[in-house]
Amino acid sequence: MHIPILQGRGFQETDTASSTPVVIVSETVARAWWKGKSPIGDRLVVGEYNGRQFPEVLEPPREVVGVVGDVKNLGLQETEPTTIYVPASQLFRPPNSTAWVVRASSNLALDAELRRALTALNPDQRVLHLQSMSDVVAREVAHPAFDALLMGIFAALALALTSVGIYGVLSFQVARRTQEIGIRMALGARRANVLFMVVRQGALLAAAGIAIGLAGALALSRFLSSLLYGVKPTDPLTFFGVSLILVAVALLASFIPARRATKVDPMVALRYE
Repeated sequence: MHIPILQGRGFQETDTASSTPVVIVSETVARAWWKGKSPIGDRLVVGEYNGRQFPEVLEPPREVVGVVGDVKNLGLQETEPTTIYVPASQLFRPPNSTAWVVRASSNLALDAELRRALTALNPDQRVLHLQSMSDVVAREVAHPAFDALLMGIFAALALALTSVGIYGVLSFQVARRTQEIGIRMALGARRANVLFMVVRQGALLAAAGIAIGLAGALALSRFLSSLLYGVKPTDPLTFFGVSLILVAVALLASFIPARRATKVDPMVALRYE
């Protein structure tokens, strides 16, 4: 299942019915029961909790041999359950039903082949449902994927509108300064210095706006946590990427009209309204 082993080891062929009973615990169990200490080598009794025993399910103590990462069980939106794992060879109480994961190459006839193989082993064995792992994953992520696509479209539209708005406001502001730029050029100001001044002022305005926007986004991002999976609401790469795009738009909005104004004849610029 590709569940990562964080401490200790996984199950081995030597973990048989006649060997020492072993158990692997999930990260949540290790954190809740051992409080940051390593559980490797400690003992765990299945059927005993807080000193209270349940004789109908009591088993011999099991040695903790590993800690594995948490997994989602019922759905991606659910919290990770406290989970322990025991080897199938050491099950003292076989479950009523078992889910098996069969690794095989993609084959459309695999369903029928598995059913024939199980029937040959035990004709009374019922097979309730067979499905590929890709189908399981696709079904689980269908709604989050649609929500993510919808949010992504809205975010892209918002970013586009913001970029257009920033470009329009800054370019209009710079265009209104054509007469000022003409006066500076007529008084001997260098073109590079004028360009730098205009772009710097536009960048400062954009930086102030982005700072306010980032503060608002950080304050409101917690409301999006239920719609996200695998990405934090305060993902630094997203914040940096959006800020970089807006800064680039602001610089272009300041540079292009300023460059155009510096190429105008100073006498024409002085008469500009």
